[in-house]
Amino acid sequence: MSRPQALAELMGEALFEALADHAPVGMFVSDTEGSCVYTNERLSVLVGLTFDQLLGDGWGRSLHPDDAERVQTEWAAAAAAGRDFHGEYRFLRPDGGVRWVEGSASACATPSRSSSVGSAVVST
Repeated sequence: MSRPQALAELMGEALFEALADHAPVGMFVSDTEGSCVYTNERLSVLVGLTFDQLLGDGWGRSLHPDDAERVQTEWAAAAAAGRDFHGEYRFLRPDGGVRWVEGSASACATPSRSSSVGSAVVST
């Protein structure tokens, strides 16, 4: 059995959520259009937005104005092509702080859906 097969047998939604909530990085899942459909709590803490605020294109509205157009264009192109995304960019937090992150995502297809899964970590 391969590692992905073993993981697929183990992973249910509850196990995935527990794993995501214990990860030290922000994690997200998006649909094929690049719209955010899930984030873990760590991403909310990093960016300073609630789960509901991050969904859809909410994460994009909190990008730093100097990075927003570039990141959203690169993200949309990667999502449309089903290819990996990688970038370094800033979020403008509601408290006025700026948080540099390094974000990456990979296309992921299962028998029931296609999406992208990704992570964001504080960039130093």
